[in-house]
Amino acid sequence: MGLIITLLRYSWITLFFQVNNHLDNKLLNKLFPDNRIENTPSREDGIDEATEIDLRKIGAELIQKAGIYLDLPQVAIACAQVIFQRFYFTKSLVTCDVRVAAKASIWLASKIEEDVRRPRDVINVFHMLEQQRLGKPCIPMVFDQKGLKIYHDIKKDVIKMEHKILAELGFCVHVQHPHKIIIMYLNMIYKTERNKENLVQESV
Repeated sequence: MGLIITLLRYSWITLFFQVNNHLDNKLLNKLFPDNRIENTPSREDGIDEATEIDLRKIGAELIQKAGIYLDLPQVAIACAQVIFQRFYFTKSLVTCDVRVAAKASIWLASKIEEDVRRPRDVINVFHMLEQQRLGKPCIPMVFDQKGLKIYHDIKKDVIKMEHKILAELGFCVHVQHPHKIIIMYLNMIYKTERNKENLVQESV
């Protein structure tokens, strides 16, 4: 029985170090130094930590809601949120509008994840979300002469923001989602549990 307990302990220790080493290797490749994470461009422009966190949350929530309305997979939505957060480690919330950055991030992510949405659809969804926020009826954008000019101005801003995001991130927009690591971890636990059952059965 003592041998079984020793073997079980060893299997869990091995599992821990295997997963830990895998995660360490992945986390060594940092995009930003620690001092940039602690002292962001927004902080340098006078925005306090609490306000910056709130604005980042607003942007992430906008992306989540827009992604659902655009019928994007969760992986694409998560990709957009990561791009959005990374961008604001290089640019300030003072100089770059959160709503425009959110639109550009989700449009860019839809292309990265090969589930592309039209700029018109992205702009319409964000327009609807803004109407909801203001408590107004959700009326689609009217594409008359005046409405078309507004749409083209918004589209131009989104395209410019997308280019700015790509330039600031050095075109490093690939996002490694945690799903693979989680699945690997669960598989290792499952195998360990199976080994445990086999050892118990053999001891009986």
